[in-house]
Amino acid sequence: MNVVRGGFDAVDRDARATATLLDRCAASGDSVVRVWRPPKHVAFGRRDATRDGYADVREHVSDAGYAVRERAVGGRAVVHTGTTVSIAWIAPADERRFAIPERYDRLRSWVQGALRGTHAEVSEGEPPNSWCPGDHSLMIDGKVCGVAQRVTTDCALTAAILIVQDVTEIARLTSRIYDGLDLPFDPATVDGVRDHDATLSPKTVTSRLESEIRHNDDRGKHVSQVIDP
Repeated sequence: MNVVRGGFDAVDRDARATATLLDRCAASGDSVVRVWRPPKHVAFGRRDATRDGYADVREHVSDAGYAVRERAVGGRAVVHTGTTVSIAWIAPADERRFAIPERYDRLRSWVQGALRGTHAEVSEGEPPNSWCPGDHSLMIDGKVCGVAQRVTTDCALTAAILIVQDVTEIARLTSRIYDGLDLPFDPATVDGVRDHDATLSPKTVTSRLESEIRHNDDRGKHVSQVIDP
């Protein structure tokens, strides 16, 4: 299983990089983990796009200087400021070692391991009315990490977003989005790891994640740059 890094400034191009890795996994059967900082954008879920007020919310997001992307799967809107760190683990869907629950557990263990020994150690769970609510989140005082999974015929994509900094900006914009879509949200539930440990930057968090996957997971191999789609 290779670990790849790097992203692209254009949101569509950055998304195509992950899609390319999915295609390669489907063709080769080889697993890969991408760890990177996505460009500044808001990723809306499919259910967001069907709600009243969506057009106005999209316009507000664009006016705020954020690109807009609609995910092909469910989940609620997530704000990426350019400092959030994402993980995308792509593995064959029929891999016997990992069913859906085990994939969630494995990815969360990477995040927990990467932050172990810092002042930003995380635990499972999330406060009520969190951003993009789910059953597999990680938190400190508030939610810092959301995890989701999508399974196709050939591959399983287990992905996470980890908030490092920009907590105030993320809470402000998320509040405007969720209010506009008439969704429950408490801005006080947004948390970031740098608020608890000033030594953690997007760069150091990315490096710690890469190291955790490579050295503490028996499947991790070398780190390379992500393919240019």
